[in-house]
Amino acid sequence: MACPYFCPTEPLPRQPLPGTLRPPLGELYAGRCRCRKDESVSPADEQIEEGCNFGYARTKCVRFPAGEGPDAVRFILAEDDGREVRIRYAIERDHLPFGHGLAVFQRGRAEWKGVEGLLQTQAEAYLKSYLRWKGVENQGEENRSGHD
Repeated sequence: MACPYFCPTEPLPRQPLPGTLRPPLGELYAGRCRCRKDESVSPADEQIEEGCNFGYARTKCVRFPAGEGPDAVRFILAEDDGREVRIRYAIERDHLPFGHGLAVFQRGRAEWKGVEGLLQTQAEAYLKSYLRWKGVENQGEENRSGHD
């Protein structure tokens, strides 16, 4: 589960070893913290790997906003029929459901449906990791959201 305020930008050069816990976005990502809407900062490396990429940083991150918001987002591939990639997402707070939905990437149009903002940026990162894993690297690259 990634932090819901994490804006992934690119895969980190160092990735977990095979057989270890797979990162929620498919790979470990560098990125920006968007906990506060009026600023975007680069967290420390250890925070990126432990909190931003894996979520549930409410008690570990000094920047995490107080309140009743979510603290993790998880993604899972639902279907890839060659025309569309469907990705289910679940938003959690304290390991309990907070929200959910379906993100759909239409390959022919290079367009997303069902997500926007940081959630779309995270879904894009998940899609890119999935496509790299399949060996089809550039099919998700056309539609960068620019939400950094």
